[in-house]
Amino acid sequence: MKAGKLGVVKGNFDKISDMDRIIDQGDENLHQCIEVQRELKTDQGIPLYEGRAAVETIEEREQVDISDGEITQKQTPTKVTKYTRFLSCPGEFVVAGDSSGVFVFDLIASQHPSATVIESEFDLRGYLLEQENADPWKAGFYGKSGKAENGVIHGDQVFDDSDFGEVVGDCQLNQIGLQIKDETSKIKMTAAESGYIEVYQPSDFSSEEFADYILNNVIHHLD
Repeated sequence: MKAGKLGVVKGNFDKISDMDRIIDQGDENLHQCIEVQRELKTDQGIPLYEGRAAVETIEEREQVDISDGEITQKQTPTKVTKYTRFLSCPGEFVVAGDSSGVFVFDLIASQHPSATVIESEFDLRGYLLEQENADPWKAGFYGKSGKAENGVIHGDQVFDDSDFGEVVGDCQLNQIGLQIKDETSKIKMTAAESGYIEVYQPSDFSSEEFADYILNNVIHHLD
């Protein structure tokens, strides 16, 4: 994995186990499942768990019927299966595949009564200030006074732009895109205030490298 919605662990746990359980909800039996597919380690020897999870839920869905030339609409309880991939560093973070997969936070926490996993917000401004060798190629902003209250700009070194640099420099940021270079690597990534982060390049960025990047550069900017 090299993208997903970040959750921060409050409390502690040292492992994630396979799980297959059934929740009795009235007339329905709802399945919940965790499948650990790989146990990994970062370059520093920190353990990681990568896998997938799925849960069944009951949701109201619209049903449309046609009978005798008449169309009727009604809300019907429907069993829905939600699915996500995940990557976790026990005691530190859990990454869900996207925002629809955050159910895995509670699912993993349910294995460890003393721990919770909470959806996080990313302090983009604080993160950006630490990136000395970064070229910002995208910035999303909001909270500006005047007619243009929010927006997204793309380009090269967008914070130095003569027309828009001051705007994004003073406003709240809700997304950024950076190309970060050092002596040994180059990373192109994007991140959102909502806690979503994605590495575009290198294309072969591994789950272990993604976890290392979160631990070394991101996690201390999560609220």
